[in-house]
Amino acid sequence: MKMLCLVMLCLGNVLGDVWYPDSLSSRQQNVYDSVIATVAHPQNDGMLKSFLETDELARRLANYAAWQSHMNYPTEFVTRRVSDRISLFIPSDTVEKHSFSLPEYILGDPQEGVQVVVFVSSNCPHCKRYAIPLYEEIRQATGDAISYAALPINLIIADRGLIAAARMGFFWELFTAYGDIRGRIEDEELFDAVEDLGYSLSDFVHILDAEEQKISAEIERNRTQAESAGLEFVPTFFINGREYTGAMDSRWILDYIDFISER
Repeated sequence: MKMLCLVMLCLGNVLGDVWYPDSLSSRQQNVYDSVIATVAHPQNDGMLKSFLETDELARRLANYAAWQSHMNYPTEFVTRRVSDRISLFIPSDTVEKHSFSLPEYILGDPQEGVQVVVFVSSNCPHCKRYAIPLYEEIRQATGDAISYAALPINLIIADRGLIAAARMGFFWELFTAYGDIRGRIEDEELFDAVEDLGYSLSDFVHILDAEEQKISAEIERNRTQAESAGLEFVPTFFINGREYTGAMDSRWILDYIDFISER
């Protein structure tokens, strides 16, 4: 698999050009030092601190600990978050893997590299904050390193609009355009976005009306898949079939993707 040339963390390199331990206050440094000195390496005998110069996983986890410390979280909280990330990186055999029926508009080849599926709802502010930036990052990756599918799950006009846009070949353009719309996306906001993207509004409205039942059925299938996978909120990401439970920030999702791509 090709190494992504965006914000990946490699041994001796940094995440997003920031090696967080170099930018900590004295208080944050104390938290960080305590965490890496007390959290055990999941695959080696010793604490994370002992492997920073020799082990990629230790360095990834230490950088994550420093990022959490940089946000002024207390030691106990950072320790727990790092432990949770270890469970994400080294999952137990009981962690369930899911398979999904994927749409034709998926970005990349789902048979190659890492598969990312995210369930979304267009009026969800967190979907705009996390799912759209991750798409932008993945779109810039070279080759088929990552495939990405965003599956709308509600029968609101904005979600139905995405499926109609997919019929016309501009799902991802509308998906990203939603990120610039403040507040709820109703008919007016949707139609303005379609016109701003340069597509025929009359053709778009025709598809919305003529294929209403098929569009609704596709969204219902998405919702059924989400519920079967135990979805509790949106956005929820599944990476290679496993639910991603770490930090939603796209930098850390990509860090996780980069890690598992090498396994």
